[in-house]
Amino acid sequence: MIIIGMFLYLHVFQRSHASDMIATIHLPPVVLAVAAGSLLAFLTGRVQLPASIILPVYLATTDVITPMVFALIYCAIFFGYIISPVHPCLVVTCEYFHVPIRDMLHRLAWPTAVIVGLAVAIALALDLGARYASDRGRYTAGFAVQNLGVQLSSLGEEDKDGLPLTFRLGASARPRGIKLLFAADLIKPVDNDIDIAVGTEYYELRPLLLRLGWNSFGSNYRAEDSDDKWAGLALGLGIDIKDLGFIKNAQLSYSY
Repeated sequence: MIIIGMFLYLHVFQRSHASDMIATIHLPPVVLAVAAGSLLAFLTGRVQLPASIILPVYLATTDVITPMVFALIYCAIFFGYIISPVHPCLVVTCEYFHVPIRDMLHRLAWPTAVIVGLAVAIALALDLGARYASDRGRYTAGFAVQNLGVQLSSLGEEDKDGLPLTFRLGASARPRGIKLLFAADLIKPVDNDIDIAVGTEYYELRPLLLRLGWNSFGSNYRAEDSDDKWAGLALGLGIDIKDLGFIKNAQLSYSY
């Protein structure tokens, strides 16, 4: 009877106008696909049905679906299906082992919410990075990827620019015997040339910090016929306070 009831529910859902109503919801495409896909999978206990509704709706609004977006949509649908009370495997298993379905759903709800939440977060944007330090922090190196994700909406109705995906590679050093910190970064946006940034910090006067830096991106601010050789140069001051009572390791910086 349980299986017959599930298929009857599925048939009624397919015959209803629910898919047309979903198509009229005004939400950013990725949010609609992830959230609505998970909800539909939960309501139907199926994977194919939500996918057959959500993917055409998404394609109708964006004209293209990337592998990353497809993976996010499928992930959200699958985990909505996993905790569905009309999921045949879940219901029959609970009945066979005499486990209340409420207890089973309670155990599965939090992991599922985390997975779907991560899917939404990745769909928005994500920064990833790694940092290595050696010799008590005197030498460090790091790598970062910024703005991983997809753009949800734009001011225009048709043309949308992707998120400014950027790769960063940097290193710093505090040589023994001198009160200077040296740092350098390589910055590579996917849609632009490589930028270089170098700088130094004098910390002998701590908590007062004196800074000097230069970056190649500064040349973009020159006038077209300018031969300014100092473009990109910056001077800065910093104040490093270890303890303000209610704030630990506070730092105030200003550059010009």
